[in-house]
Amino acid sequence: MTITIRPLAESEWISAMELTARAFLYEPFIIGLLGDDPVARYPRCRDRYASLQWNPDGDSLGAFSDGLLIGAIGVDRAGHCHQCHSADQPDFITGNISTYARNVSAVHARQEQAHGWVGRVAVEPSLHGNGVGGLLVAGALEHLAARGTDIALLDAELHRVSYYQPWGFTVIEHFSGSVSNDLALMRWTSSGN
Repeated sequence: MTITIRPLAESEWISAMELTARAFLYEPFIIGLLGDDPVARYPRCRDRYASLQWNPDGDSLGAFSDGLLIGAIGVDRAGHCHQCHSADQPDFITGNISTYARNVSAVHARQEQAHGWVGRVAVEPSLHGNGVGGLLVAGALEHLAARGTDIALLDAELHRVSYYQPWGFTVIEHFSGSVSNDLALMRWTSSGN
């Protein structure tokens, strides 16, 4: 299977968000926010992700196999990190100003240097375990570095921390989320320090 990583086009955005809803359906934070029943949870999850607006200043990437979208990742260049400004924005899942939004914005604000952001690593569920997510993370970091971003942050639930460490992400802080009591803010630098 040949996989190509490239920037998403606006016309691919809804497909990427629908894929994200499928990929995240069984994540603990989605279950905590939307309930235990996957049949009832899926339409709500899909509608919430589909409600996210295309950001022409963003750098979201897609993974494609023979032209078919099989994965997506959110990427913001240094100076465009949307998490830095999310404290007063309603959570797109619940519609409320969330503990997560306030806390993630606060931990981002404590960073002394301009930074980018990596998030929403989503892979078509039937393709989990085939390296697509790793290609997306590596592609996102290459994309950021090529655009002058030397530092990138991401937030992860604790069960995902070890996934990001092989790419040089290190935990720099813990904070509380809306559902998860403990999330990790992780940092990557292009120099590896």
